[in-house]
Amino acid sequence: LCAQLRETSRLNGELGHHRYEGISLLNLSEAEVARGNHESATDAAILSLRLLVPTGDVGDIAAAHLSAAKGLMHVGRLAECDAHVSAVIDDRRWVEPVAIIEIAELQAMYGDPAKGLSLLQAVFAANPAMASDSYCRLVETRLQMEYAYPTEPAQALVGTARHFVCPGFQSAIRSLDLQMRATDHPDDSSLITDLDHALGFAERQQAWFWWKTIRLTKALVSPTEHLIGHVRSLEPADAAYLSIQAELVVRRLADLDDSSCDMVRQEAQLRPERWRWALRQMLSDQTSRPADVTRGAQLLDLVGDVDDMPVLRSIAGRKSLRIPDAGRILIRRLAQSAYVEDLGRVTIRVGQRVILGTDVRRKVLSLLTYLLTRPQFTASREQVVEALWPEMAPEPGANSLNQTAYFLRRIFEPHAEDDTSAGYLCSRGDLIWLDPELVQSRSSECLRLIASARRDPSPEAIAKLAETYTGRFAVDFLYDDWAAPFRETLHASFLDRIERALVLDTKAGAFDRALSIAQQALQADPDAEQIELCLLRLYRLTGAHAAAAEQYVHYAALMREQLGVEPPPLECI
Repeated sequence: LCAQLRETSRLNGELGHHRYEGISLLNLSEAEVARGNHESATDAAILSLRLLVPTGDVGDIAAAHLSAAKGLMHVGRLAECDAHVSAVIDDRRWVEPVAIIEIAELQAMYGDPAKGLSLLQAVFAANPAMASDSYCRLVETRLQMEYAYPTEPAQALVGTARHFVCPGFQSAIRSLDLQMRATDHPDDSSLITDLDHALGFAERQQAWFWWKTIRLTKALVSPTEHLIGHVRSLEPADAAYLSIQAELVVRRLADLDDSSCDMVRQEAQLRPERWRWALRQMLSDQTSRPADVTRGAQLLDLVGDVDDMPVLRSIAGRKSLRIPDAGRILIRRLAQSAYVEDLGRVTIRVGQRVILGTDVRRKVLSLLTYLLTRPQFTASREQVVEALWPEMAPEPGANSLNQTAYFLRRIFEPHAEDDTSAGYLCSRGDLIWLDPELVQSRSSECLRLIASARRDPSPEAIAKLAETYTGRFAVDFLYDDWAAPFRETLHASFLDRIERALVLDTKAGAFDRALSIAQQALQADPDAEQIELCLLRLYRLTGAHAAAAEQYVHYAALMREQLGVEPPPLECI
């Protein structure tokens, strides 16, 4: 078939029949998918798309997009796949129901079964007759299995006839039927024999995609040694077959060795929506083996969403499983990052929430800001009490710290309980700290940029520093003793790096860059006389005499009023 389609495409191209050349390539792509040649299928589909787009035929163009999506989805090029699917769904013109069914099948096999079911239900609501179509029945049955509907495989697939525009369709039917039987009745004595017959059938069809799928099903109902050997033998391009049969794979997690388990983990992290459903189904099944539950919980920690937190924390409470931290990774992974704007007035951003410092209790804000001044955002409880409650005795001071820490945690996580907290603010023993993976600040970003500029004073590093440093640290606490050393050190380091860069740029003749840096620095500190002096020189060197005269007025006033000295004449600068 593929050989004939290539030749047909070539002949149509020679004759200038480009629409038929494109359709031949489209059919070739479909056949290559059935053969498991997904890269070739993608290439043929994209070539067909180039030929079919100029024709304006909506059905042909949608089919080419979806054929490309099938190949791309299998090899893990998900963003490109989504672009092709969106081109079909977002098209304001009419889309054939079968195209929507194809998208539903992609979701069922590799993506989010909930999306697949929603698409399928929409098609059936608009076109009730589609429910009897053999291809639709196949997709519906796959989704029923993933949703764990109580449907017997023989019932679900009854009446599925040959499908003339779906290469390898009978192999697909056999594969799904056996996958369902293996999920519901893995000990069925006739299963291995039927799997071998299906492998022979797919081999005669040369439907290698389904042959590989059936072969994995056989491994998943075979002894542990055979299963491990099969999974470890999978090429990276064939890891997607694990996702197609995620419901079976998760029931054998405990039998996998470290190497094969790593392959499953990588595939699950690539397609988390697909694996969530299989993991939820297995974890909610009371007959699941404890060892599978343990590994399944660890995997769901990596791919789950917010709805999975209660399940994982419930599993953590099962002492027999010995995974008290189940759900912790998920909680931290889903936690919204916090960023503290601590140059100038303090503002806190947690995800999309913005909390003004003026809306926060002063001691709560001071605890947050104090920790931001400490190395690794860490201090001893004694240091905090001495800095923030110097007049208190140790015991009342410790109580005040505990209450303040409670309210600070509520700023980050207003509704979190102890066992569902991501741990923005942590306390253990004599130490209290902010987690630097979850909490960042503008001042800490500036410190990293200053350190980077010391190692490599590149123009890019200096420009980033000048852009990031927006003012003195935490002016909300301008007169608090604990804030002054950090504020002054940070400010001095910033001015030092900027001044050195201005001198180097001026000597090198990079006047425009130096001007930009000097102007940004003066926005952060209008009273930085050395920076202002550099700026005056740059204005004169570039012939901006009016700007130099205007800037000199401010410079002269600063020298007289704040330093008590008479400035040199402008022409001497």
